Amino acid sequence: MDRITVVLPSPLLWSCHNFTYFGDNLYWSNTSLMITDINQLDLSKKYTYADYLTWQFEDRVELIRGKVFRMSPAPNLSHQKISSNLHVIVGSYLRKKSCMIFSAPFDVRLPLPVDQQTPDKIDTVVQPDLSIICDPSKLDTQGCNGAPD
Repeated sequence: MDRITVVLPSPLLWSCHNFTYFGDNLYWSNTSLMITDINQLDLSKKYTYADYLTWQFEDRVELIRGKVFRMSPAPNLSHQKISSNLHVIVGSYLRKKSCMIFSAPFDVRLPLPVDQQTPDKIDTVVQPDLSIICDPSKLDTQGCNGAPD
């Protein structure tokens, strides 16, 4: 029997085919093939964050209770102007405070209790236009773990 050695990077996010390295753990995704086009997904099926991390396509999507929802195409000029202005105004206000503001795309994972969270259980991931986070413990390398403040 051949021995296979896998060397994983430091405890950050790592994805390859059906495996997702999240924190200190390696998870198997129930997606059987590398997904490079949204049309390869069965949109009637429920997915998890572990699945979401393996998708390699250009379309922006959100997961709501395991269901895939396509996000609208790039926002129009008016939307971008408003979002940019709000980011500057709110960002300036927060400059000397402990809160931070983030712009999409920025994954916000909801709402399982922290002790129940693994990528294969989280089934809601959204990307709000702007997210304000005051509790730094909610932030990790993948984005925000919990509802923004």
